[in-house]
Amino acid sequence: MGRLGDWVTGRWGDWVTGRWGDWVTGRLGDWETGRLGDGETG
Repeated sequence: MGRLGDWVTGRWGDWVTGRWGDWVTGRLGDWETGRLGDGETG
């Protein structure tokens, strides 16, 4: 569980918080402020 545990919590953790985090805050952020913003303001 040492090597495998480190890989799961480390490598996968970085991927989730980093890659997925960027996607959620970036892509979703743009969608919410852009697409929804346009719809709400007309």
